[in-house]
Amino acid sequence: MRSLRVKVTLFSSLLLISLITIMFFGAFNVYRSSLENTIMESMHSSADDSAWYLKNFIDGYLAPLEKLADHTLVKTMNMEAQLDVISKQINPNYENVAVIDLLGIAHYIDGDKIDLSDRPYIKKALTGNRSISEVIISRKTGENVIVAAVPIIDADRVVGALIARLDMSLLQQYISTRSLNTTNDTFIISNEGSVVMASGNHKEINEKNLFSLATEDLDYENFSAFIKAREAFESGSGEFELEGTHYYVCYKSIVGTKWKIYIAIKKQLIVNKLRDVLIILTSVGVIISIMALTLTWSMIKKYTSPILELNQLVEKGSEGDFNVHFIPTTKDEIAHLGLSFNKLMETIKTLTYFDPVTHALNRNVLKAEMNASINNESIESFSLIMFQVEGLQLLKEVHGFECEDTILKEFNSRILTTLTDGDRVYRFDEDTLVVKLSWEHDSDENMIQSYKRAKQILDLLEESYRVNTKTLNLLFNVGIYTRSLENSHEDPILSVLAATNYAKQLDGERIVRFDNKLHQTMDEQKNLINELYRAVRSDEFVLMYQPLYKLKDKKVAKMEALIRWNHPQKGLMYPGDFIEIAEMYDVILQIDFWVMEEACRILTKWEKQAIMAKPISVNVTSKTFESKHFLKKVDELLSRYEIKPGLLEFEITERVVIRNMEENISILQQLKLRGIKVSIDDFGIGYSSLSYLVKLPIDSVKIDRSFIEQMNHSKSAKVIVSTIISLCKALELQVIAEGIELESELKYLEDNQCDIGQGYYFSKPVTLEEIEGKLS
Repeated sequence: MRSLRVKVTLFSSLLLISLITIMFFGAFNVYRSSLENTIMESMHSSADDSAWYLKNFIDGYLAPLEKLADHTLVKTMNMEAQLDVISKQINPNYENVAVIDLLGIAHYIDGDKIDLSDRPYIKKALTGNRSISEVIISRKTGENVIVAAVPIIDADRVVGALIARLDMSLLQQYISTRSLNTTNDTFIISNEGSVVMASGNHKEINEKNLFSLATEDLDYENFSAFIKAREAFESGSGEFELEGTHYYVCYKSIVGTKWKIYIAIKKQLIVNKLRDVLIILTSVGVIISIMALTLTWSMIKKYTSPILELNQLVEKGSEGDFNVHFIPTTKDEIAHLGLSFNKLMETIKTLTYFDPVTHALNRNVLKAEMNASINNESIESFSLIMFQVEGLQLLKEVHGFECEDTILKEFNSRILTTLTDGDRVYRFDEDTLVVKLSWEHDSDENMIQSYKRAKQILDLLEESYRVNTKTLNLLFNVGIYTRSLENSHEDPILSVLAATNYAKQLDGERIVRFDNKLHQTMDEQKNLINELYRAVRSDEFVLMYQPLYKLKDKKVAKMEALIRWNHPQKGLMYPGDFIEIAEMYDVILQIDFWVMEEACRILTKWEKQAIMAKPISVNVTSKTFESKHFLKKVDELLSRYEIKPGLLEFEITERVVIRNMEENISILQQLKLRGIKVSIDDFGIGYSSLSYLVKLPIDSVKIDRSFIEQMNHSKSAKVIVSTIISLCKALELQVIAEGIELESELKYLEDNQCDIGQGYYFSKPVTLEEIEGKLS
């Protein structure tokens, strides 16, 4: 995973390079456009000037011939007189001069006579208009020539014409003396395709017909098509290809002729100029980019260092080191965040080690101490006394959570009055506290003393409790484990738990010491397991449903399926009576699969009965979640009951996920692909919440009820709740609060934009019929 610094650097670099690229290519495009416009304007100007010069040249070239045609003797059409005048006065620049009679016969001054009556330029001259021929093959010399003709007019009547061959070298010399752009290629071409003049490397097509050349040589095809397409236009610009070379061109008609002058420049010349500019711009861009990136990296490094430091502290905190402390070096938002982090870690430190209700050390601390004791080479002498309140869950359902809190606080207070130096008290479970007594030496007396202490505490605990004007008498189950050399191989927590559970099954005797006899309880556990297997086969389980409500509109969002065991002899049993033991064996798989299938069956039933179905959330234990049969069972149920995506949801605890992080993330991803949403249950009490939450492909987070219960009494609990909500919002996760029982709790959650609420404030767990009534 890339760090924040790398991400910011990459983003900034890409943005910077993009801006520089846009800027320089924008500049390049502006320069290219300006260069092309400048060149085209220059070529347009050159074409206009050249056309004007050529008009003057043609007028000046034909003027002497027209003057000669106006001579009195020439008008007589007396051939001898005409030829005498012409031979004496003819301009030396004229070639092949001849007099044309009205029959179109050419009388050359050297005495030759040739019939030119079919020539278009002769016909035009005999109608009284001067004309210039296309490129034609001379009938006198057999060469390609261009001929000028002027009429001989006497008394407003055309009596003949004078013709003379144009000297192309004179035309080329004239153009060159007018300083036309020598870097361009110049073409003078008639509308009929006659090449009057071609400069540069194209002189070989002078006095030839371009259209004819194009039929013989494909190199001229594109140029020929361009000339034909421009016949009707007086001026303009465009592109053409000639002999494999691309040209930009501007053209202009020459007044008084059917000629146009074309000023062309090789496209490659412009490209070369642009390439040179692009190389310069690119070099400058690279230099600026390197300088900008270096400066950017320095700035990013400076301003992300506190963030990275804070991230490292969060990592350490998530691993259980709650002594980390952020030292701000600035006075900006990051420093403020760091100070908030310090407060949060202090709060988490307190809530991680201490129970928020009783303020006793919590279960995690007890487990950590026992693990350390087991792994210690020297045998520590101590006793664990576990006190479990009977029926606390039922009291809570009847009288509410305040009753439970009051009892637990009094429960803890009474124990504290009996403790001596070195003794510790822990809240092990919702209804259970554990007292640890430390002994100096390992002796049989320790067991006797631990029993006396347990009896002393029990007598105190069994005194009546006053809750909301009601007097309650409670029963307690007590288990004792005293560590000695003989039983040091036993797990202290499992041992005292086994003793306590055994005490629960006894009539009258409420205190049970762990000894060899308790091994027999394993058989009883096996019996319970067998009963659980039977219960699955006999369909003794039932589901209760507790609705979850959207806090915005107080409408039902979904419901949680809660299992109960309708035991033939013991009556209705809650999950706490059998799930913990079931999780030790594979029967938990069958129980979880039964709950999943029952939920799917109910969803299908609602679909068929047109009851407005809401998603059902099912709790999945760790053993089931990590089973190789889990996904197969999910696929089987989805296929059999045709469950629509989004209607079946799973709840798992964070401790389940982080145990085998990579494998379990893969399972979560598979569930997401199947359209099943997953919620993290009991969020906030694990060690790894902050570190791993961002990695989990989950949809929602359920804040542990212990934080909700304490919001009215603990500012720290409120801070934790609001922080969890903000964190989840930032990660786009839905937030669920369980255990809501007071209006004030609901109001605080609404103010902090919690999404969904669950608890006795809204509804207790109800039967299928009752939940269907709510949905209807």
